[in-house]
Amino acid sequence: NNNDTTKNKTNDSGGRGKRGRFIPFSFIMIYFLILLIAIFVGGRDISSSSSSVSSLLDTTTASSMMSTTREERLTEVKKLERGKYLGPTVSGTNLYEAYKEIQEEYRSKAFNNDADWKVVKSNDGIEVSLLRHPDDADCPYLRISAILYGANPQDCWDYLRLENWGISMPQIDPFYEGVSLHGNYYHPNVDVMTVARKRMKRLLAFGKRDFVFVSVSEKPKKDDTTTNGTTTMLTSGTVSVITPVVPREKGYTRAFQDSIAFYRHPSEEEMNLQNNNNNTKDQKMTHLTIVCRMDLNDSGDDGEGGSIPMWLYVRTIGLTAYQSIVNLRHHVGLHVQEVDERAKATTQEDIINDPIINKDDNNNDIDNNSQKSAKKKRKGFSFLKKLFSKKNKK
Repeated sequence: NNNDTTKNKTNDSGGRGKRGRFIPFSFIMIYFLILLIAIFVGGRDISSSSSSVSSLLDTTTASSMMSTTREERLTEVKKLERGKYLGPTVSGTNLYEAYKEIQEEYRSKAFNNDADWKVVKSNDGIEVSLLRHPDDADCPYLRISAILYGANPQDCWDYLRLENWGISMPQIDPFYEGVSLHGNYYHPNVDVMTVARKRMKRLLAFGKRDFVFVSVSEKPKKDDTTTNGTTTMLTSGTVSVITPVVPREKGYTRAFQDSIAFYRHPSEEEMNLQNNNNNTKDQKMTHLTIVCRMDLNDSGDDGEGGSIPMWLYVRTIGLTAYQSIVNLRHHVGLHVQEVDERAKATTQEDIINDPIINKDDNNNDIDNNSQKSAKKKRKGFSFLKKLFSKKNKK
């Protein structure tokens, strides 16, 4: 055996060899290119705070791995929760229970000022911070707090509804590919509950991703996160689920993301601060808080991997999340402007062309000839009215 090994090494150094494995030169170059990119990105300090957080997470992970055996580490990986398992049947009850468990956990984290949140990016009313998960150091909590201009909470809520993702998501997320809906479910405590699958484009050298989740829009409630408690809080979220209703698909790595969003009116102090900083007098604003966890790899039970280093995610998520909110702030403001302009455009021509208004007394459609005749009659009446008004003046 030792002689065979020596022979193989000798032959491999000069080429394919008799029993050696030939590795194409192009494959080696691609491998080292990816390695260099990873080292380059990993070596950059996106911000001093993000570096300190990632160092904390890396140090914790390294020390825990040194104190455990390989078998124990494999057992720990298998125990990672990457989505709520629903079983063979899906119902409004088990979907709501899966959502509610995550919603309560994330809500307690979102508004807990005593939690050890580490700010990784803060600018112009947008703050991105990380919080270490006690049982899963490689997948921390992410919190985004932001003031959105030119839109009230209901405007933002409508813009980000699941049925509007075809419009809103490409403007916010450059990797968004599409979404498919797999059934609506009823529960008395929510407005809308839908099982959906979101698809992401290829991430550089890594393959496409998809997420299967239940999307929930809660009924409006009083905001108990502020001192007055008189404003309304709108809450929605997506929670990853595991169900045979939406199995894994070839060509996509099944990723994981739990996300809960809270919308409320900013306080008068918050609004004045933003208007002073931006030299504006905007009265339509939204205070948005999002808490989420994400794993772009298939890391759960029976997972198929994915090869994206989580330390890379930790180092870059501050800048990525910040830019997504900047895009959201810009596009939701434009969306509200367009909606307001359409609402104001109620000219006579719009009314004539409106398919709902153009009904006769028997709810029958009015044809084009009737519309043209009506327009001529109106013009005739207006002419006679002007004529008589001139005679009266004389």
